[in-house]
Amino acid sequence: MLEIPFERDEGLYFYFGQLILEGQVPYVDFYEMKPPGLYYAYALIQAITRGSLAGAHFVFLLINLLTTWLIYRFSMRLWGEMTGVVAGVSFAILSLIPHVSGFTTQSEHLVILFVALGMDRWAKGVLSEKWQAFFWAGVWLGMAMMIRQSGLFYGLLLGLGTVGYWALKKPFRVKEILRYGSIYTGGILAAIGFWLIVMALQGALDEMWYWGVTYPASYSTGNSFSRSMRTFWFYIDKLSTNYLLLWLLAGLGLLGQFFLRIPPHLKIFAPLIALLAFATVWPGLRFYNHYWLQVLPGAAVLCGLGMKVIERLGQKVFTKKDSPSFIQNYLPISFFCLILLPTFIQERAYYVDPDTTSLLKDVYGTNPFPEAKVIGDFLAQEASPDDQLALIGSEPELYFYTGMKSPSRHAYFSYLVNHKPGWEDRQAEFIRAIETHQPRYIVQFKHPISLLIYGPTAKPFFEWFDPYVAAYYEQIGLADMLPDETIYRWGKEMADYAIKGEYQVMVYRLDGGGS
Repeated sequence: MLEIPFERDEGLYFYFGQLILEGQVPYVDFYEMKPPGLYYAYALIQAITRGSLAGAHFVFLLINLLTTWLIYRFSMRLWGEMTGVVAGVSFAILSLIPHVSGFTTQSEHLVILFVALGMDRWAKGVLSEKWQAFFWAGVWLGMAMMIRQSGLFYGLLLGLGTVGYWALKKPFRVKEILRYGSIYTGGILAAIGFWLIVMALQGALDEMWYWGVTYPASYSTGNSFSRSMRTFWFYIDKLSTNYLLLWLLAGLGLLGQFFLRIPPHLKIFAPLIALLAFATVWPGLRFYNHYWLQVLPGAAVLCGLGMKVIERLGQKVFTKKDSPSFIQNYLPISFFCLILLPTFIQERAYYVDPDTTSLLKDVYGTNPFPEAKVIGDFLAQEASPDDQLALIGSEPELYFYTGMKSPSRHAYFSYLVNHKPGWEDRQAEFIRAIETHQPRYIVQFKHPISLLIYGPTAKPFFEWFDPYVAAYYEQIGLADMLPDETIYRWGKEMADYAIKGEYQVMVYRLDGGGS
């Protein structure tokens, strides 16, 4: 699994991380509609792993383990050891669900790491009443917001949790609400302010506002509600298949804790975390699979609370003096193991001996992610790092695999053909860059999901591209995507080959650019 190919977002973030290491400026020399913390986080990981695919996956494995431990600590602090253990184990399992991209290096893993760091500090703060803990909780939640804007919902969670905790804890404590709420908010503002200063010093504040705030507002209006709901229910089905008992346990935690003798200032947290964790997937109504990773810290905490309900019920049943002590002590954890057993049986192949190509096809359908890896390996052997690569398709993972750079700041093709404001200017700038720099290689993805074309926006581009590539480039590679396999042909092997599949990937080299 450490060598499983990237999908497009992973490739884009690591490519941008490399550009930062080379001194380029976010939103000016490259862009995407995410906050600046994301790019610098991937730059740090890229520096550590030195462009290694296995290294990147290993770092994110460590991130996931750290997040698991923090979820355990948070739940243990507030509700006890049993709740903490079950919450941590539940998160570890749920965060690996294939259809939430659990095996990937997605940015949502970083969001929930910072969320878990903030939740742990917040729990320490409400129990110890130390202001420093609330400040650092705010800092970590501010960092989560600077990775992805959806971190805001967890920021609201701890803010409302602060108000609810002190409002419901007898006697009503207005002083603590104002004091610790202000300190927590100050931590958030400190983190956000830090990144604003970083971007201002690089002269990119206006560009950051456009790509981080203005452009996402138009992006959120591009989906029909009916289509969004089909996607929503599709992923609800994928999330529950083979994991239904864990989700039922989470539901028990949400509802059952109201019937337990838990202080009301702690009971308020369950509905808040259920509501606001679930809210993270709603902005834009896209419901992409990796968005659902952000729901999982809340779901894991609710699983822990569900087991606390079962533990209390067991204590009521086995209260007699003649009840064996081992039953009272080990019944809840034994029941939890039984809940997990069907998941391990049904997902055995995934946990024990996964086929990475089949896994990618199962999760991402016909998206050409396995093909991009094969082509990337071919070009890595063929090209030199100083060569440039232009992509006609949204597969920037090729930049990671090959070490080559784009001749343009427009490294993500969909921004050129997506009918959003400014697409004509972006398209014209991309064309000028190719004509000026004449990249040695061009890879064209003849695949609708990779091209991500909306309406007639691509017509002027391909009216230019088709004769241009025919005049100046020679084809040196082909990936023919059939339903059950992909056929690759290189160089002279293409001479007598007849295309059979619906989708293809074409590899071109500048005419006279090599043997």
